[in-house]
Amino acid sequence: MRLADFCYRRRRYVVVAWVLLLVGVFVSGSSLPAQYNANYETPGAESTQANASLARSFPAHKGDSVNFVFKTTSASGIADPAVRAKVEAVLAKVAKRPHVISIVSPYYKDAEHQIAPGHKIAFAVVNFDITADQLTPPVAKPLVDLAKGANGNGVTAAFTQLVAAQTLGKEAIGLVFAVFILLLAFGSLLATGLPIVTALFGLGIGGTLGAIGSRFIETPEWAATVATMIGLGVGIDYALFIVTRYRSSLAEGMEPEQAVTVAMGTAGRA
Repeated sequence: MRLADFCYRRRRYVVVAWVLLLVGVFVSGSSLPAQYNANYETPGAESTQANASLARSFPAHKGDSVNFVFKTTSASGIADPAVRAKVEAVLAKVAKRPHVISIVSPYYKDAEHQIAPGHKIAFAVVNFDITADQLTPPVAKPLVDLAKGANGNGVTAAFTQLVAAQTLGKEAIGLVFAVFILLLAFGSLLATGLPIVTALFGLGIGGTLGAIGSRFIETPEWAATVATMIGLGVGIDYALFIVTRYRSSLAEGMEPEQAVTVAMGTAGRA
């Protein structure tokens, strides 16, 4: 209750403090960018020992692999000399990329199973000397660009399990829907904006601190996406509880200061 009372009486200072905190965290985050990394091997586990043995005896299979799929509209199918020349030229470039240890082309003698019935689609297996979690954007993006560069003249290409980079932004779609739903529920732009703004403040500060923390604690790249989804969902929901309790207290005849105290002392404790 004391915190709620203090925040109400010093509300302008509290808002300024949060803004300064957000700016300070952002400035620190710009000078200490994220360094995501993750090791999914458990020391001493049988699977870890098996991977180590595999790396020693069969280095071509010590990492993960992806499929590089080609599709052609040529009447002669994947065997068309022009299509084959283009596919092999692209695969030759892929083979020169870092961490690519071998490629199994669909044109190899014993790789007929890599050509689909109808001979319009085929795939090559690209083997790496690193695992999938180590396929960072600097490694993955040039390969994706090579696939895009192979498109044209009746040929399309794509990797089946490769991501060039993990970027945030699609979550904005959920944010737009949240604004629309809250606006319908509250019928007030101010009441709608409060949960959104508080969620974004918390997400901005928490997400940036998480990125800074990745420099000191092993953190996978996908942690940022998960944190964003959870932050938006939880941030909006819990702020919504507080706003709803505040509005219901006002409807019961309480003064704004008392309504704030009640909202923070009940829904705010969640």
